[in-house]
Amino acid sequence: VYPSFDGDMREALRFTNERHVKELLGDEYLRLAGRFADGVDRIHEGLTSAVMAGIGQGGSDYHINHYVEEAAHLRRFLG
Repeated sequence: VYPSFDGDMREALRFTNERHVKELLGDEYLRLAGRFADGVDRIHEGLTSAVMAGIGQGGSDYHINHYVEEAAHLRRFLG
């Protein structure tokens, strides 16, 4: 039904933030993501960590928006 499912999942999971998956969803989901992912884009991970830190510390909207846009650019998708 979806022949490219595994490849599409590998591509999407490349943008996983391992630390936040573990913090928000737990070890089980981190292991599950690891089963399908070939590797993690560390630049994207840094950008999403900066977004989370900015939100948690009440950072400026400008800086948070900048990191969101940069991460979206790497993914080639805003959502």
